[in-house]
Amino acid sequence: MGSINHGRKSIRLKEFDYSSAGAYFVTICTHDRECLFGTVADENMILNDAGRIVETEWLKTAEIRPNVFTDAYIIMPNHVHGIRTVLSKVLSVAIQLEYLDRNPMRELKLGGRENIKERTVLSAAQINLLLSALPRPEQTLVKFAVLTGLRPGEQFGLRWKNVNLLREVIQVRETFSSGRFGSPKTKVSIRDVPMSEQVVELLTAHRQRCGSVDGESLVFPDTDGSPMNWEKRLNQGVLHPTCNQLGLPKISWHSFRHSQATLMGQTGEPQRTAQAILGHGSSKTTDKYIHSVPESERRAMDKVAELLFPSVPNFGKQENGSEHLPN
Repeated sequence: MGSINHGRKSIRLKEFDYSSAGAYFVTICTHDRECLFGTVADENMILNDAGRIVETEWLKTAEIRPNVFTDAYIIMPNHVHGIRTVLSKVLSVAIQLEYLDRNPMRELKLGGRENIKERTVLSAAQINLLLSALPRPEQTLVKFAVLTGLRPGEQFGLRWKNVNLLREVIQVRETFSSGRFGSPKTKVSIRDVPMSEQVVELLTAHRQRCGSVDGESLVFPDTDGSPMNWEKRLNQGVLHPTCNQLGLPKISWHSFRHSQATLMGQTGEPQRTAQAILGHGSSKTTDKYIHSVPESERRAMDKVAELLFPSVPNFGKQENGSEHLPN
């Protein structure tokens, strides 16, 4: 296949290895410069569905590629600008083999700029306010998300065979992303997450309402049993209008994971414990000799549940014993 001539001279150095360690300014344009990622209104970039997918994938870079991390970025209607830093292969392998506990280059500040992207985190009071305004189905989904800290793909790819109510453990073995199922991206993402008492009661009641299910059934499917499209169905259809009505900041489903991690930081447990529960590959501030044990992970989850719900809520059945998501 011949090369495409874009009508300009390439500024790439022919003899330079662009996989070598360094910081790179990257620009990615859409085909024919078509505006696919959103619009600019009042000097603000408003991302559409495609733009939010681009942003999510950009931010996931550090989790799925151990030798790359991101710095400042901006998404425009027809292109993306960003800075990516590539580690040397030696340093990348050292982290994978756990000779290094963290990536020291992540503390590097490029060009005096701070990462301008900040994740929205809800307090316990804000989470309870949101829950009070949600109907039962979405309330169950949100409670599970904020009590477990699972990634959206992990929550909506979860099957009943990986929920052990007797051992009170959730086995993260599968994810659902971009319309397909797959394995977790990294070794540390494959993990066992302990359940607090509230999560056990929540899932026990939820399973009773689900009716006939087997091990392969999804724990949180859509109304037709197919995987949940959380971006369209939940973020846009439920969270955004509800938060706007309540005067809460605009959030996405991933915000519950960040909120849970923040609440866990208030429990006093070692950060290494939070790292194990959340399935992160590295931790900047945790001493490398503090090893996470199941008892500390379970204790941390219980403390987060206590911060959110001081008394164990009643997740009893509705009068008709059914639970369905609205169409």
